[in-house]
Amino acid sequence: NIAHADKLTMGLTLIEKNGCNGCHKINSLESRRKAGPDLARINEKVDKDWVLKWIKNPKGFRHNTRMPSFFGQSNNSEPELIERNETEIATIVEYLFRDGEKKNKRNDRKYLGDSGNGEKIFGKVGCKGCHIIEPNPENMPEITDQNQMLKQHGPNLIGLGSKTSAKWIFNWLKDPSSYWHETRMPNLRLSDSEARDLTSYLLSFEN
Repeated sequence: NIAHADKLTMGLTLIEKNGCNGCHKINSLESRRKAGPDLARINEKVDKDWVLKWIKNPKGFRHNTRMPSFFGQSNNSEPELIERNETEIATIVEYLFRDGEKKNKRNDRKYLGDSGNGEKIFGKVGCKGCHIIEPNPENMPEITDQNQMLKQHGPNLIGLGSKTSAKWIFNWLKDPSSYWHETRMPNLRLSDSEARDLTSYLLSFEN
């Protein structure tokens, strides 16, 4: 925060949040970390099919994602370019999954609990401080200040039931830093029962 400079503070925050200085050189603003998550263990979280669709059309899954869409643009949608695009996407996927798919294909019941109680936990332990669950882009609040931006610090959690597994969500909720040591997601110190209930609630949102 820069005292008496709310707009400047918000502008600098937007640059970091959206990763502008990951592609553009801004001499006065060094990148502290990448805007996106570490992809080293993505094969444990999702499968190839999901990643292929995500790369091809990120907003098709999460309407307010900050992930840019590189394909299907006006400069690469000519018929002769479409096959190249598909090949490039498939090649990226193969690179990310060079160690094979490790995602748990089934939602193991031992990681699932009471979805209704999970909804209560979501509102009680602070999840809403960083996350929203809003499938309709028309209902998205306009970000006009730092406080509203912080409420959307984490990703919109729509569609998790179609993205990952109960095992992955449960383990992430229990100890986020064991999956990614630089994550900003805090350890909420959930009991196993609370983590199972919250996992069931989050998995109920599908796309």
